[in-house]
Amino acid sequence: MSKPVRPDSKLRRIRPLTRPIRVFHDGRAVEAEAGEPLAISLIGAGRLLLARSPKLHRPRGPYCLRAACDGCLARVDGEPNTMTCQVRARDGMKVETQNVLGSRGADLLRATDFIFPHGFDHHRLMAGTPILGSAMQQIARRVAGLGRMPESERGISKESRTLTPDVLVVGAGRSGCRTALALKKQRPHTEVLVVGSALEPGGRFALCEPEAWERLSSELAALAVAPEMTSTVADLFLQPEQATRPTALVARAGGAGEESRIDKVEPKVVVLAVGGHDYVATFEGNDLPGVFSARAALTALHYGVLVGRRVLLAGAGVEVDAFLRQAEAHADVTQVSLTALERAKGSSKVNGAVIRQGNTSQTLDVDAVVIGGPRAPSFELAVQSGAEVDFDPGAGYVPRDRDLTPTASGVPIFLARTTGSTPEQLARRITLILG
Repeated sequence: MSKPVRPDSKLRRIRPLTRPIRVFHDGRAVEAEAGEPLAISLIGAGRLLLARSPKLHRPRGPYCLRAACDGCLARVDGEPNTMTCQVRARDGMKVETQNVLGSRGADLLRATDFIFPHGFDHHRLMAGTPILGSAMQQIARRVAGLGRMPESERGISKESRTLTPDVLVVGAGRSGCRTALALKKQRPHTEVLVVGSALEPGGRFALCEPEAWERLSSELAALAVAPEMTSTVADLFLQPEQATRPTALVARAGGAGEESRIDKVEPKVVVLAVGGHDYVATFEGNDLPGVFSARAALTALHYGVLVGRRVLLAGAGVEVDAFLRQAEAHADVTQVSLTALERAKGSSKVNGAVIRQGNTSQTLDVDAVVIGGPRAPSFELAVQSGAEVDFDPGAGYVPRDRDLTPTASGVPIFLARTTGSTPEQLARRITLILG
């Protein structure tokens, strides 16, 4: 039986709901806005603890809100390990915390973190004792597992389409959309397919500069360029028999009543405009629910939800500046450098932070910590397509070559963020290849 909605002083919404619905989180009804990401619905209700880590069962909450962390994994309508930041809220949705013994807030398996403070190898624990080893394996599966099998067979379409556009643009942020726009302007008959894994196009550009994104979005619509969202390129490879023709496998998420499917895309040219990974700072308590990347905080704000009412903003960058500008009218925001942040306080979520000023430490009463810093390039698809990477201590793994062009590798794959070219210049180079 579901529990009624109660007035909650922890509500973090800055504007009224226009299409109110109810979702159910561990049996309790939560008011939400239809169509917003489910994780943001829960944040808006002050529910930051959404998951537990495997093995040690530490509390977890959303950090990135872009499907790049495990903090928002939950069982949704019987489907385990669902990224709730990538699912739109619908009336009556049932969200359950998984991987717990007891309740979301009082997980008895949390004791493993205290019993084994240095971790444990669950594959070998008591393996030398047959009876105890067999029993321990059952316990280990319960402790180290993540989720239960789905209640019904997942709806994945057995049908797959093969698409052959002139250009596949992977990434629907500013770089990808501007490149697609420039291609259509320079070569109007070019068939351009733009795919993005997020719920909405625009990326951090839309979050940081919403008015500029609206103008770009209008230009895209005028030339019939419509990014296909919730479409993730799961693989990018070269066919052995046709080594200069890249092939991409695109996983398409199904909506309400729709089946997911995997399509094969065989373009003449690929543009990788996949952006980067959010910065993760090293400090005590950096994995507590209530610690967010600056981009995640902006994403929540885009939907009218604050990640906290009293926020410690640590770091610098365009997302930090945008969050400070957009949130200061709604929240009490204190900004410090990353080096000043010592730790986030709390047991199951952030309830304070310790910063260092000179030789003294100061404890701040905050309910969220927002982190901004240099992003690491998303290099994975580039590596799949043949690029070599080098490790840069300040940026992570970065492609060794500035771009992968036919003159360099024989493969028409461009890295939009590292070519040193503007989208318009990149489009001209692609146009020459297409002829």
